[in-house]
Amino acid sequence: MLPPSYDHIGSESSPRWGEWIKMGDRRRPRTAPRTGPPPRGERCRGRGPEREPDTALSIAGGAPEPDNAPRLRIVLDPGHGGEGLKDEQELGAIYRDTYEKYLTLEIAEAMREELSQYGNVEVFMTRDTDRALTLKERAAYAESVGGDLLVSLHLNASLEHNFYGSEVFVSAFEYFHARGAGVGESILKQLTDYGFVSKGVKTRLGSKGADYYGIIRECKSLGIRL
Repeated sequence: MLPPSYDHIGSESSPRWGEWIKMGDRRRPRTAPRTGPPPRGERCRGRGPEREPDTALSIAGGAPEPDNAPRLRIVLDPGHGGEGLKDEQELGAIYRDTYEKYLTLEIAEAMREELSQYGNVEVFMTRDTDRALTLKERAAYAESVGGDLLVSLHLNASLEHNFYGSEVFVSAFEYFHARGAGVGESILKQLTDYGFVSKGVKTRLGSKGADYYGIIRECKSLGIRL
């Protein structure tokens, strides 16, 4: 990851997680990732051989039994995107000849491949090509597929290499904060186990007292769990 610094990403930034991510009893992929919402309650099919269980991750406390783990729809949102090479909002952070929009998409694809191996998880992506989307479009897509949570991926850059670390931004309000903060802390713990530096779970308010980051506001307005 590139070390963080660029504040202009702020209007679209916010890695966020939701209610449950089950990391134990990982299964092989049953199908290719869906492009549309299947009926809720549909059971997964074609389970492959089981592996040694990893650590179960939840914001609710103890790990559930594998067969009792709740179904979870995760929407991955690769930040920025757009065919041009001049629009800063489409490109995201820039470091030499590296553009944020390409890295967020690459990371999201790797996450989709990994998360699709868990028997209780369905994975969707707001974009899988280099195309521009508004914040409203990203949140609306998450709602249309029945997303339980949306993870918006961003990478910042520091020209002087004096800013670095991983951070999670969540809503500052009520239920959304409780859900987001709990899972955000679990995510950062895993990252630190792999040697990353944690800058913590954070909130940020705008001048009108609402959540600063637009993707958080849009998802919160649609009731998408954070």
